[in-house]
Amino acid sequence: MTAFRPKDVLEKAQEAEKKGDKRHASAHYTLLSTYLQKKGKWKEAKVLLDRAIRLAPRSARLYVQRALCEIKQGKEIEARAAIDLFAHYAAEKKRTEDYAPYLEEHLTDYPELRRSYYEGILKLDRTRAFPFIGLAKCHLRRNEFAQAKKMLLDALSTQDRREEIMEQLAVAVASDLSAGEHLRRFSSGEISKDELALLLDEKVEAKREAKKRSVLEPVPQSEDSQKLDLRTLIENLEEELGVDLQERHDEVTPLVQEFRARTEKILKNDARGRLDLALAFFEMDLFKDARDELSRISREDGLYADAQCLLGEILCIEGGWLAALDVYQECLRCADLAREKRHHCLYKLVEIYMRLGDWEKAESQLRVLEKSDPNYRNLRFYKKEIAAKERVRKAS
Repeated sequence: MTAFRPKDVLEKAQEAEKKGDKRHASAHYTLLSTYLQKKGKWKEAKVLLDRAIRLAPRSARLYVQRALCEIKQGKEIEARAAIDLFAHYAAEKKRTEDYAPYLEEHLTDYPELRRSYYEGILKLDRTRAFPFIGLAKCHLRRNEFAQAKKMLLDALSTQDRREEIMEQLAVAVASDLSAGEHLRRFSSGEISKDELALLLDEKVEAKREAKKRSVLEPVPQSEDSQKLDLRTLIENLEEELGVDLQERHDEVTPLVQEFRARTEKILKNDARGRLDLALAFFEMDLFKDARDELSRISREDGLYADAQCLLGEILCIEGGWLAALDVYQECLRCADLAREKRHHCLYKLVEIYMRLGDWEKAESQLRVLEKSDPNYRNLRFYKKEIAAKERVRKAS
């Protein structure tokens, strides 16, 4: 293979520019810029890239390279401006989706810039599912599940790429144990999109006609009413606490402690009740209380795997990646683990290893899952992302 000679390429670029051959001159300047980027010379690379852009201003991909050069120099505003231009020219050529893989490959480590692209496309075109899905994936990689869910529900209005939307929606609402049934009913036409959105909205609660008892009032202890009493207690607690839990942490802690003392008389060894209560705490961001309830569900119980999956979600949100890793690995060792739960645990292992930067182990777990279900959730995209990282590793 002929060695790359920067001086020769520069001379070709200058010669083509003198002849008025803008296309070839721009290509040579871009090649030189790429060479300097690999050397980590971002400032010099941008100078040559600007020459390439001046000669071919409508070449959309060049603006991705400019964004990379800018962000490497700490110039976030300039990088976003470059992405805006990338979106503009991609839309002008009606190739916004065609250019997306190039963006994803070159800006893998910069989710905010990728998000800017999809947001820019949505300002221009909301008739296709593509930008909604792209933006939802950006949110999912940052564990912003509520935002991802909103994007995907909006995407359903486009009547486009329904199967992919539903796959991503399943990822976004994975922590909701009842969401799978709602998605199934929507797919089978039993409920509308608006009804699905309402069912998946964790902030929408059934309004009780009768005045609710205070969470601290005595609770009837008959066995027939235990489940109803637990649901009532949870709803009352949610109403008492409101939404600003982080700001009112000191205020709500005593209330939650007394609430848990009262529910203990109801729950005893009721694993289903404890799982429901843990899920309620999880939805209210009371993660410590949720973990405490989950710890009371024994390994011998049939709901142990469900409890571990929820515990893993909590640990991921808290940033306890290594602890979550242990939880999902432990879950996979459960006897008679259902196929869907096994897939979920393997998928989470792939995500965690990617988060930890252990691309080799991420690929190993991905291959195991791929053998069983190659189209599972976001697996195909993760495969591309891992492959891109592997190429970078080998190149370096």
